[in-house]
Amino acid sequence: MNTQVVKRTMERHELSILLSLLVVVSGCPTFTRRPVPEQLMDSVCVPHMPRDIRTWGDRRSEMLQRSLRESFAQTQRAYGEHEPMDILSISSGGLQGAYAAGVLCGWTEHGTRPVFRVVSGVSIGAIIAPFAFLRSGYDDRLQEMAKSATQENIYRMRWLPLASLTDNAPLARFIGRYCNQDVLDAIAAEHAKGRRLFIATTNLDASRPVIWDMGAIASSDSPDALRLFQSIIVASAASPVIFPPTYIRVEHDGQMYDEMHVDGAVTAQIMLYGQALTAQEVRPDSVSARQRGTYYVILNRRIRGDCGPVEPSIRSIAIRSIGRLMQDQGVGDLWQAYAACRRDGLGFCVAAIPDDEALPAEPRIDTQIQTRLFDCGYALARDGYPWATEPPGLRIAPQALIRGAIERDGFDKLDPSKKLGHAGTHSSRPRQ
Repeated sequence: MNTQVVKRTMERHELSILLSLLVVVSGCPTFTRRPVPEQLMDSVCVPHMPRDIRTWGDRRSEMLQRSLRESFAQTQRAYGEHEPMDILSISSGGLQGAYAAGVLCGWTEHGTRPVFRVVSGVSIGAIIAPFAFLRSGYDDRLQEMAKSATQENIYRMRWLPLASLTDNAPLARFIGRYCNQDVLDAIAAEHAKGRRLFIATTNLDASRPVIWDMGAIASSDSPDALRLFQSIIVASAASPVIFPPTYIRVEHDGQMYDEMHVDGAVTAQIMLYGQALTAQEVRPDSVSARQRGTYYVILNRRIRGDCGPVEPSIRSIAIRSIGRLMQDQGVGDLWQAYAACRRDGLGFCVAAIPDDEALPAEPRIDTQIQTRLFDCGYALARDGYPWATEPPGLRIAPQALIRGAIERDGFDKLDPSKKLGHAGTHSSRPRQ
């Protein structure tokens, strides 16, 4: 055997050994965990925090219902009357969240942005939600966040992938720079007026969504409040495998455990109204039809799926397939929320990235794309956003069948298409 053949053979063996080591290392846990036993998952609590700061997001929650009852009483004390229960939900969508930031800022410029009673966020929506909750005084911060996100302040690649492909310490610092103690204090003040801010994560051990009452955390006076607040946002925005999970310490009868939390979009693209949270059961009888309000959704995605040739590679096939799954999940979430709004007498409005807006075939951090999406959302909202008042596909289905199903299930309380045009046309409410 000549020298060149021997050398190539040795190189192949070295490469095989290196790849084998990578597989072995990537399969090893980063540390020894103490996960919560299944029988204790409903009983554990976060140390030094009230028990009612969180709840499961896939079933009716007495904690959230109690929070809403308190909200109506607090709002009446703060404003002297019942204000419309306008709700805003901001979806997942990665760096396409710049679109939601643009919509919010343009909505302010149009002069019709409501003071939302409830604001919720999932994934990138979790980063935006605190500033949407804190009214238009934080629009400059929203715009800066949307346009300044770069790879350097979001993640860095790992040399040896363990629980994830990247290290999200830069993301934690990015969030900490904007979600500081002043923001926490401002959220606590709004919480005392009856407004609510909710963020969704996914408890991966339980395979269930968790809804966190961020205003209750901000109001807790716990020395750990700011750290927990920031950790929840990092967890909700951390796509699994790409970003590492966030471990939240919990306790039961003096025993400490850890929960693994990842992106809230694993279980839902938006925090679903009507699943764990509903106003119907807790709304005072004196609330008029005008005061029932509207459920707004800003979807950081296009409704129409991507179209075009896919490269014959694992990466390209996975990106297109997972993207399509997430789009369909988002549309299904809209339908569930729409049915709950019909049942409860709430209006329903959806904003989504226009189908003709060009997006990259593969997700990437690009400040030019983020600026373009922000400007697109801003321009549409500044001129009076053309809100969709039905989930996609409703008019394609036979209307008699749809109406029959809604009436059968007790949802026939409101026809949003008869009450709603675009934002700002359906009630006189306090503006930001």
